[in-house]
Amino acid sequence: ERMGGAFGFGAPIPFAVKNDPPKLNVPEGSIEFARTAAGFWNTTLSPLAAVSLGQTIAARGVALEPIIVERVLENGRPIWQFDNKPTILRRAVKPETAAELTRMMTETVENGSARTAFHDAKGDSYLPGITVAGKTGTLSDNEANRYYTWFVGFAPAEQPEVAVAALVVNNPTWQIKAPLMARNLLRSYFAKAGRKG
Repeated sequence: ERMGGAFGFGAPIPFAVKNDPPKLNVPEGSIEFARTAAGFWNTTLSPLAAVSLGQTIAARGVALEPIIVERVLENGRPIWQFDNKPTILRRAVKPETAAELTRMMTETVENGSARTAFHDAKGDSYLPGITVAGKTGTLSDNEANRYYTWFVGFAPAEQPEVAVAALVVNNPTWQIKAPLMARNLLRSYFAKAGRKG
């Protein structure tokens, strides 16, 4: 419960848009506890809260207040600009812990459950020269006949610029999974900045 609170569970995210707090209910039994710790039960999480989790790890364990816009223009001229000094909300984990999580998340993209989304059939990265750190998730709702896939991550892993969260809900006829959507988001972001991919 303490760790969940450090990552923002139980309180709305300070944001320009009203949002529901991510919830965490920790059960007593060891199996139920393990499932909850893995994110499979007794929790709720919005994409906004998920990207906040990714950003916290990217910022070496420091939770920052998210912003909704970088600047506001009037007649093509900026009337408000984000000052590039994000508001620190709290330290969630030690920098060493965030570094170890980053290493594990990088492994997920390089060799784990997100590998096929971020590499072509020959094994070449869709984002050459950019190390992506990410975490996947898969849940099913048999009653509603829905299949949920998640991806939360950031890039470049060594010097993060952007955090992403993708949630895709499919019926039994698959269209796209969240890691693929996150890959496309990252490719678009880096292409706009003139980077390969």
